[in-house]
Amino acid sequence: MNELTADYAASLLPPRPETAHKGSFGFAVCVAGSEGMCGAGALASLSALRAGCGRVTWIHPGRATARPAWEVMTLPLGGIAFSDEDAEAVVAYLERAQVLCIGPGLGRREETFAFVRRVLEKISIPFVLDADGLMAFAGCPERIPEGKRCILTPHEGEASALLGLPSAWVKDHREETVRLLAEKTGGVAVLKGHNTLICCGEEVWRNSTGNAGMATAGSGDVLTGLIGGLLAQGMPVKDAALSGVCLHGTAGDLAARSGSRGLIASDLIESARAVLASWDGESERV
Repeated sequence: MNELTADYAASLLPPRPETAHKGSFGFAVCVAGSEGMCGAGALASLSALRAGCGRVTWIHPGRATARPAWEVMTLPLGGIAFSDEDAEAVVAYLERAQVLCIGPGLGRREETFAFVRRVLEKISIPFVLDADGLMAFAGCPERIPEGKRCILTPHEGEASALLGLPSAWVKDHREETVRLLAEKTGGVAVLKGHNTLICCGEEVWRNSTGNAGMATAGSGDVLTGLIGGLLAQGMPVKDAALSGVCLHGTAGDLAARSGSRGLIASDLIESARAVLASWDGESERV
């Protein structure tokens, strides 16, 4: 098993030329949220911007809205949750994007699952599949389209549902689980938790950054956005997953310097910017 280090994660980051403009750093779209869970989309979309992405649009159900930042564009569709009927509008909008982040806070309606499957069947860009989006493929992860373009980011409970395996087995066999996920989907699998594991083909990487303060609602949504923001800048799926996971954990460790108890997910977003500055040599190394 490979150990993921901050030095290695930093070395994977793409350059940021002085002559660049916002179009140079990609366009990410986050499809997330439902009534009562709009914060998930807000966290993911703002995190994508903080990862260095040039532009981000958050597509959300019309009655599930909150503005995460003035810099995030928004597109409301439908009512309290996405339905299969919204898929065509999302697919058409994605023609101008470099990456899709889909799943945080979508809810678990069957019509929403059908929406997720329809969107993924019709796009050709890389995507990060998280949270409720993963549940659209519960018991049949091999149905995730074009797995080689996918980064899936389940926690242990979601991995259990995806694979149809007991949660106790997943907890006790984390490396076997992440390998199974990568094998069945053909994508990059990220199994979240203490010492997050990332499987890329035959390689498994272990990330030791992060702390118990990150065990809080929305932390995974931030990870989704960070990975998506890196992907949008042209990073290969493997590199974006590795750098994103290490960035997320390192940001959590930086945020926890003032105490891990009471740390909330939004604390990670500003800390991620500081970590990236240190990785770019613009400040003291975190």
